[in-house]
Amino acid sequence: MRDLILLLLGLLAAEFAELTPSLMAALVRWAARSLPESHRELYEEAWLAELDACPGKLWKLRFAFSLLWSRAEVAEALREAEGWPPRPVQIGLQLVHFLELTFVLLTLAALGPLLLILTLVICLDSPGPPMYAYRALGRGMRPIELRTFRTTRTDTPHRLTRVGRFLKVSALDRLPLLVSVIQGDCALLGPNVHVVRRFPELGRTLCQYQRPGIVGVGDLVEAKDADQRLEAWLAAEHEYIQNWSAGRYLSVMYRIVMRVCLPL
Repeated sequence: MRDLILLLLGLLAAEFAELTPSLMAALVRWAARSLPESHRELYEEAWLAELDACPGKLWKLRFAFSLLWSRAEVAEALREAEGWPPRPVQIGLQLVHFLELTFVLLTLAALGPLLLILTLVICLDSPGPPMYAYRALGRGMRPIELRTFRTTRTDTPHRLTRVGRFLKVSALDRLPLLVSVIQGDCALLGPNVHVVRRFPELGRTLCQYQRPGIVGVGDLVEAKDADQRLEAWLAAEHEYIQNWSAGRYLSVMYRIVMRVCLPL
């Protein structure tokens, strides 16, 4: 019995010794997964090379576990170097995104019949698909596909239909964008997705770490001249992103809702 136990222990020890290199390499790769995507591959290669250079299994094991221990600090330092917001702001953004998802799901459930009616009316008003798909820049400069209700004729794209004119004035053409919030491509409040699409260079700056929004703080800007309005919009968006907080988000959202509802 004793010999059998010793044999089993010897087999387990040999098996562990055989698996140890692959296990430590897996730990290093797992530690690298917590880093920003732009640095992940580079750091993973460097850490694996350093792991191979460690003398003996104990030193390799110590190195792998030290990476697991310090990976959060390394990731935070890299994000700060890239201009990412501090951790409390990131938590606030996640909380706001959860609230937006809840609101959008409830809104779509309530407005489901209206969406079906608008789709039918658009198809009856003029030939063509009920929605218009276009590409824009999302968070991290990732290309995304968005959809809005079609407001123009298919044969003459710059000519509004009768229903399209109403949709534009009432902003109901943006309702399908709510689906993009569920998909994680858009936010309710962020750099205005239509302006970001029209000026891609601005989008690369404003949407580097935030999702484009169905509405934005720039919508509160009042200026008669188009150039002045664009400049004021850009300044307002930059200031909002630099000083973002959950309280600021709620304040801006309240002002936008009041601005939309008061004329009614």
